[in-house]
This record gives sequence, C-alpha cells and structure tokens, in this order.
Amino acid sequence: GINTIHLLPITPVGKIKALGTAGSLYSLSDFRGLNNQLSDAQSELSLRNQAKKFVEECHNRNIKVIVDLPSCGAYDLFINRPDLFVLNEDGSPVIPADWTDVRLFNVPNDEKLFTSDIFILHKLFVRNMVDLGVDGIRADVATLKPFIFWQELIKYARSLNPDFMFLAEASESWTKPASDKAYFTDYKKLLEAGFDGYYGNYFELKNWDTMDELEDAVISQ
Repeated sequence: GINTIHLLPITPVGKIKALGTAGSLYSLSDFRGLNNQLSDAQSELSLRNQAKKFVEECHNRNIKVIVDLPSCGAYDLFINRPDLFVLNEDGSPVIPADWTDVRLFNVPNDEKLFTSDIFILHKLFVRNMVDLGVDGIRADVATLKPFIFWQELIKYARSLNPDFMFLAEASESWTKPASDKAYFTDYKKLLEAGFDGYYGNYFELKNWDTMDELEDAVISQ
C-alpha cells in the first residue's frame, strides 16, 4: 500500500566537524552532485544513472519519490564559499541551534534574492531533482528561510513540472528561529508560499507519554 518514498538527503556531505566518519546527510557540501556513498559498486551504471533507474523502478510500481533538501550548508562548503553564509560580528559563520557540522545560509529577503548565488544554487538543486524524475521535495526546517524564497523556488519548480510537490518540515508548536540571526516563517506562511503540506510534530516524540498523544498528533497531520 506504499505510494511514496521519502529519501533522506542524497547530496554530497561535509566531513569537517562531522560527528562520525561518514558525515551527516544533512550537512550539504554541494548542491549539484550526488553523494558517492550511495553508489552501488557492483552496478555498471554511473551514480546519476543509478539514481534515475531507482526513480524509474519506483514509478513502475506506482510509487512517487520525494527527496530531502537540507536547510543548512556544511562547514566544508563555508570554507569554499563563505559568501553564502550568515556571519557573526567576528566573521565566523553562524551555527543554528546545536548543529555542530552545519552553518546558516545567507538568504536575501528582498529583490536581491533573484540574483543571489544561494538562490541560484537552490534552483540548480531543483533542476537536478526534476531531471532525475523526482516527484517532489521535503524541505528540512523550512521555517529557516523567508517567505519570498519559498514562493519563488516553488514557482520555479512548477515551471519545470506543474505537479512537483513541496512538503515543509514545520509545526504549529514552532514559534522561534533556530538562531537569533535566522528567519522564522511559520507553517501558515509556508502554505501561502505554495507548500502542499507540512509535518514536524513527530520531532516532539520525546515529549509524549501516552498513545493518545501519538494518535492525536497523527490525526492532526
């Protein structure tokens, strides 16, 4: 009865400051490539063609594929492109919440967005997903980016594929940003920007003591 597969991030990951040898899948180091750790060494296909084949086989079984878009960039990416990140007064990159291996992207909240490299790179990611045949994106901590960013990125994606789906990680209980230098766009504004839906309450699993609380969260989603 499964009709959709949600893949965790498939982009290359950072290794500097990583907790572990492989690095976090959410520590994005390159918007345009695919994570070499996902390649099947026994396949004669290139990594990109392996990804396309995977999506094709899902579609042959009437299963859609959505891919996670990380919200922040790896420290490795900061070293190469510091201009893409929000900086503290001392010039160091902003660490959102307690995420040790990623840094906060600098996303304009006005007309400068359209020519900014950070927006262009996100468009390249979307184009890459569409070219792979992916059906949509789940945006990690979508609340971290401004309304205009999502509105324009979703508009761009649907110019390539009108049925391209956008799901936001967000929650009614989230009321503040992960950093005092970050944006906060609540779930209602994300829906106005074009998201098809949102989910994030399961993040609070640790706070639930009864099955009734879990069932209430599932129903509310």
